[in-house]
Order: sequence, then C-alpha cells, then structure tokens
Amino acid sequence: MSDTVSEVSKVRELREPENLDAGTGGLNDAIELSGVLELQLENGNTFLVEKTDPKASMWKEFVDWQQQAQLPVYVEVETHSRLVREIFPTFKRLPDHVNRQPVDGRLRVIFRASPAIFFLNPALPKFSEMWARLDRAAGNKEEVLVTHHPLTLEMIDVRDAPEEEAPEPSPPPDAPALHAAPALVQTEVTLERAIEIFNALALADIPFFHVQDCCTARAQKMCRLMLEDFDVQALKIWNYGNGFASDKATLCVKTSSDPSGKVCWRYHVAPILNVVDGTTKTLVIDPSMFDGPVAISTWLLAQNDSNSTQEFTDANNFENKPNSPADLFDPGPAAIDSKLRGHTGQSIVIKNLNSLVFEPPA
Repeated sequence: MSDTVSEVSKVRELREPENLDAGTGGLNDAIELSGVLELQLENGNTFLVEKTDPKASMWKEFVDWQQQAQLPVYVEVETHSRLVREIFPTFKRLPDHVNRQPVDGRLRVIFRASPAIFFLNPALPKFSEMWARLDRAAGNKEEVLVTHHPLTLEMIDVRDAPEEEAPEPSPPPDAPALHAAPALVQTEVTLERAIEIFNALALADIPFFHVQDCCTARAQKMCRLMLEDFDVQALKIWNYGNGFASDKATLCVKTSSDPSGKVCWRYHVAPILNVVDGTTKTLVIDPSMFDGPVAISTWLLAQNDSNSTQEFTDANNFENKPNSPADLFDPGPAAIDSKLRGHTGQSIVIKNLNSLVFEPPA
C-alpha cells in the first residue's frame, strides 16, 4: 500500500476540477482529469477523489453535509498521488479514562457524555502518541479532536482540539431555560398530549437513527423542545448496564443500522413525562427505540439487561455520573445542535459502510 498522510480540516468544496495545479502534482498519468473530483479544504490543501472509488458517492454525501454543518473531516491521502483513501467524521470529545486492561488485544476508551465504548489498538503505529494525548486530556479535563471508525469504534486519530474563537455566550435573560417559572409549565400531561409530543419530536431535526451513540445530546434536545414548544417540563431516566462500572457495554438493543443487528451501550438516557390517564404513570419518550411513548418497564426490557440500575434526574443533567459529583450539565442549545449535526454526519457514513471492511490506517 502507498504511504499515506492524514489531515483534519473543514471542507471548502468537493467539485469537478477546473485544472490541476502544482499542489496536486504526482497524479498518475493514467487517471484522467474527468475521472476525479477535487476536494478543497479550508486549510488550503487540495486532494483528489477517484469517481470509480466504491466510497466516492458516500464521501460526496458526507462531505456535503459536513460543509453545510461547518464541521471538520479527517482525510487520509496517498502521499505521492494525493488521492483520497479515507474520509471520516472527527469530533471534539472529553476523555474520561483509558482502561489499561486489554480486551481482545485492545484498550477501552471512555469519553464523557457517550454511552459507547471506543477502542485503542496497540498495533497502530501512532498508538503511544494517541494514548498519551488521551491520558493527558483526561487528567487535564480537556477536549481532544478524535476520529474513530463509525462501525468498529476503533480509534484512528487523536489530536489537540483547536482553540475556540470565543466561548459560547450565556443565554440572554429572556431565553428559554430548562427550568422555567412553575406557572408557565406543565409537569403532567394527558396521554393524548404525550403522543402528540412524541410524534412532533420524532419528526424534529434529531438523529434518532444514529443509535450507536448520541443519546445524551438527543435527550437534551428533546427536553428543550418540550419546554419551548409545548410548555412541558420533562425529567430524565438513566439506565446503567450491570457492566457500567467495569467499562462493559451490557445494554443491547436490536437495530438494522449495524451489521451485527444490535448495538450495545454502557448506559442509555431518555426523557420521561408524568402522564395522567385515569391514574398517573410515567412514560418514556424515546423515538430511537419506539414508535410512541412507552412504560419504563417496556423501555428497560428492550435493553436486555435484567441487572441494570436506574437513576432519575431533572432535564439539566447532560451526563449523570452515578456515585460521583462530576455530572455534566446542559452546555446550551448551540453546543447540543453542533453535537447532533456531527452525529448526523456519522450516520451518513455508517449507512454506507455496513458492507465494507475496516483497515486501520498505516
């Protein structure tokens, strides 16, 4: 395989090339100009995508989304020809810890506000560098820019997160808060109203189809929409698998979005509503798993871990960490929407990768 290099940048454009300048020199003479697309990055570099590459149509859809969402991509290219060999999403993530005990030859990586378990393979050439960066970021409670394979959750690249131009401003005094004045919100709804709310949320711009990850951001967005659009104050239910404390994903649900037919989590979270229907009961609002509001017992049963444990919080808890004062709280609408856009981009890649085999980068 040819030597490769990787870059992370936002995308300027993926287009038909007008001409190939010196920056794309080295292109094999057998590859005609009409057979490639030109990937222009905001950092000024330009690379080439072969139209005959089996992933080309997926990359086009994904890159168009990332450009629209103003999110960066990870690009791996051949050094000599500058042909693209991989394009993946990249995320800002806050490492919690790297488990030193290997499982199937890989180290488990845990990020804050993610129910998934990620993996770091010691066979990777950049293993020591990635491990050191993750470990340092966990100790300093700093975010890093992470690229992982969307299906295998294998770590591909870890680098320092770029400095933000400015922190997200605090919401103005009149902006909707997740705790509004009691006189303005309802804490109980009818079953008919609960179904109406569920159906509206299911159609919202939230990636419910991305079940591998994302439940914390989805739940935060749903709670905000319920308050803003329906004057309803939701709470949250957190379900922790029996393997949570030992970094094992023991909550497993059936899904068609993964080639294995299921995905497994350390924990899962969704909003809950108190519903008055003759008697008062609590229903879970989770369009990622169901077609309507369901009882807590039904929601738990579908996660297939009879030894799981539950906790309940208010809507402001973005990540509830059991037996710890280190909870994360609502980072604000802009941050949540950015996370959801990132997960939407990842889902575009996932739906096209089910039949492809992952090869770790050289």
